Amino acid sequence: MSALPELSQYVPLIQSATPFDRRQCNNRGLTQAYELRDLAANLAIALKAELTQPDGKLTITRDEFGKPVDAPAIAQLIRAWSEAREAIRILRGRPLPGSLRPERKPSRAKKRSSPSLYPRDLPADNRTSKASDACSASLAAQPPTPAEPELPKK
Repeated sequence: MSALPELSQYVPLIQSATPFDRRQCNNRGLTQAYELRDLAANLAIALKAELTQPDGKLTITRDEFGKPVDAPAIAQLIRAWSEAREAIRILRGRPLPGSLRPERKPSRAKKRSSPSLYPRDLPADNRTSKASDACSASLAAQPPTPAEPELPKK
């Protein structure tokens, strides 16, 4: 296998897609993870550029035993890029997709509808309470008591 050409000869280098300022980042591991991710992406693009023929077809490089050399190299670059992406996710404190369940909002207690003492469909002067209705019904069932005892008539 021939030595890899200069990266900038075929493609421009990938700049970090994340707005990133080293002076503001105190986490050296996060900085390294971003740099490894970008390096793996740049190497994969350079390898693709080297393996592409002028007519657009990809060539396969084989070792002396006939095994392809390029496929494992590409797989390892993809694995390195994926591991760097995972490290970035962990160092930024982001959970795996779907693992963080939102908290349920507390359900509001339903207002119990109790019968109103004053029905709304009656006019205001006809409204009476149930207590006064019950009291007037019990008074109507009893005979009136005289205020003064009756004297025998002469």
